Amino acid sequence: MRRALLLLLLLLPACSAGPVPDEPPNVLLITLDTTRADHLGAYGSTSIATPALDRLAAEGVRFDRAVTSVPLTLPAHASLMTGRWPVEHGVHDNGGYFVDESEATLAEGLRDAGYATFAAVGSFVLHHDWGLDQGFAAYSDEFETVGKRKSEALRAQRDGAEVVREAIEWWDGRPADRPFFVWMHFYDPHYPYEPPGEYARRYGKDSYAGEVAYTDSLVGRVIEYLEAQELYESTLIVVVADHGEGLGEHREPDHGIFLYEPTIRVPLIVRTPRGRQRGVVSALARGIDVMPTILDHVGVPVPDAVRGRSLMPLIRGDADAPRVAYAETMYSRFHYGWAELRSMRDERFKFIEAPEPELYDLEQDPGESFNAIALHPDRVAELRHALNELVDAEGANAAEPDTSGLDPETLERLRSLGYVGSVVAAEGSDLPDPKRRSGSLKMLSRVAHRVPQYLQEERFEEAIAEVQRAIASEPNYLDGYLLLAEAQRKLGAYDDAIASLEHALTLNPGGDVLRHELALSYVGKQDWQVALGLLQQLVADSPRYTRASVSLADVYVGLERFDDAVALLVELAEEYPDSAYVQYEIGSTYLRRRAFEPARRHIGRALEIEPRILGAHYNLALIAEATNDPQTAEEHYRREVEQFPAHLEAWVNLGILRMQLRRPIDAVEAFHQVVELKPAEYLGHFLLAQSHLASGRVDEDVLAMARRAAQLEPSPRTHGLVGEIERRMTR
Repeated sequence: MRRALLLLLLLLPACSAGPVPDEPPNVLLITLDTTRADHLGAYGSTSIATPALDRLAAEGVRFDRAVTSVPLTLPAHASLMTGRWPVEHGVHDNGGYFVDESEATLAEGLRDAGYATFAAVGSFVLHHDWGLDQGFAAYSDEFETVGKRKSEALRAQRDGAEVVREAIEWWDGRPADRPFFVWMHFYDPHYPYEPPGEYARRYGKDSYAGEVAYTDSLVGRVIEYLEAQELYESTLIVVVADHGEGLGEHREPDHGIFLYEPTIRVPLIVRTPRGRQRGVVSALARGIDVMPTILDHVGVPVPDAVRGRSLMPLIRGDADAPRVAYAETMYSRFHYGWAELRSMRDERFKFIEAPEPELYDLEQDPGESFNAIALHPDRVAELRHALNELVDAEGANAAEPDTSGLDPETLERLRSLGYVGSVVAAEGSDLPDPKRRSGSLKMLSRVAHRVPQYLQEERFEEAIAEVQRAIASEPNYLDGYLLLAEAQRKLGAYDDAIASLEHALTLNPGGDVLRHELALSYVGKQDWQVALGLLQQLVADSPRYTRASVSLADVYVGLERFDDAVALLVELAEEYPDSAYVQYEIGSTYLRRRAFEPARRHIGRALEIEPRILGAHYNLALIAEATNDPQTAEEHYRREVEQFPAHLEAWVNLGILRMQLRRPIDAVEAFHQVVELKPAEYLGHFLLAQSHLASGRVDEDVLAMARRAAQLEPSPRTHGLVGEIERRMTR
């Protein structure tokens, strides 16, 4: 048995003195999203300041060759929390996959051992819907939502400062009679790289480095708090990244496509209480080893199904059996129509199973620049056998994402973040090798990052042009067809959207999302009968695809079958009683048929569940106006624009209502916002000039507003306003 190379540092006398306490240690797990090991000072970086993480490494054990099992956030964390490979726990991508309740998680093991448990995560892809909340008494994952039919992107992440704040709040009120297990997830290094303030100035164009440095500062705040509360020395602290980042190496802009070291190698630091063990371990360590390591250290039995092994022997400097590490990525298959990749590695060699397989000698070629598969046939055979043995035991192919059980809010969130697409209906051997398509990666990454922003900003022509270029290069790019059809539909080009989706359906004839988008395109054309048939069939085929049921209700409304619409939505509400989206849809349906009281009740219920829903207060304002309650209407309009400052119609109606209440000066504020939001449209300029005129103000500036309105929309109405202001000015 080969002994791991462990360079132990001498312990300080204060750390080694005294007996080991009987009390179980506290546990803090910090996961760093998208963090390369070589961007930390402890791992050799000289250009990025990471003093907090460097301190933990100096006071603990740093694993020099730690690797993840998949370069994607949710499946990597599923492996961290269960100690099992993705082929075992079944989570393969960031959307549509769930950690099954049958999985034994780290939090469940510690909870059952008497630990108080808390988690705060920085990304929606770790939302509790995906099952990682199992075992946590409190799981902080609040992210802003969007309302009906709004494609503006959700906040995919939240600043790590919020994660720190919430953890500190929990610590301040934690049960004092039990040890704690806290998991903190920092998403900040993930794209888009937008470091705040001083970190943006300090690192300039290297914004990824700025994000890493900023994240280190957040870890520093946590350390300071623990020290101030006298908790630092009694806490086992484990820091690990879920995956790295390509940064252009091997032509990969970010992560998820390849299994090369920039995205697979991760930092892993273990600081035991009082820093008793210190050093650097060069033996191979894996993300799946984190869970059994923590359980082993605190004396909790490791479940039999766990594939990982405790790293405590290596931490103590004892001999341990060598490890092999499996990794996979299905992202290229699910999103681009390319072949999936799997790998198996040992201490020296990494084998990558692909249409054109690869082998790298990581001792001689750490940059993976030379495919040595022809030089080591015996090692290839051994690693391939180990890979096939694992995969065949758990099922040769990854299951496709399943969105059928998602509630409407979750599905809409996933679509807005780009996580729900379709899968090319072809065998893996028929799909292109990702490394032969790497020239397209920069373009596809640009589409994924830019086009949702274009859609949010209503730059539909630019979105269409961007996606069409990508599809011309990558005809199996199904996510691209979804983006293209959405942009075409928003532009009103419904026939073009239908053509795009029909072509996409030739690549995946059974794709629920594609079929749903096709039905929505017919809804846009107001071709109610075709949309009705498509949606009825989709609901029959996939009864738990809740968004299709909501869309079917909309079609019933279009056909003036209001009772059918309400009945369908009420049935959906019985299945999802805490769904704000469904309650909002029921209220909106009642509003369309001017049934104001039930409309108000259901929309109000939606706001009780989710206080931020685009359009909810706006619709309540419409109800208040229709029932002759202008004061309540004004309050709801005001709350709508406070929550969603870009809601143009709410600003317009708020200003008009204030004009009707004979408060033109107050109306000016609202109409100023209309001009700010739509400076190239006449309405804001017209209403603003009109409100100034009603308040008694007539001057050159007001006249300029009216003339601008007339220039943008020549009409008797706009020219009449110009004339009236000119007459007033000459009196």
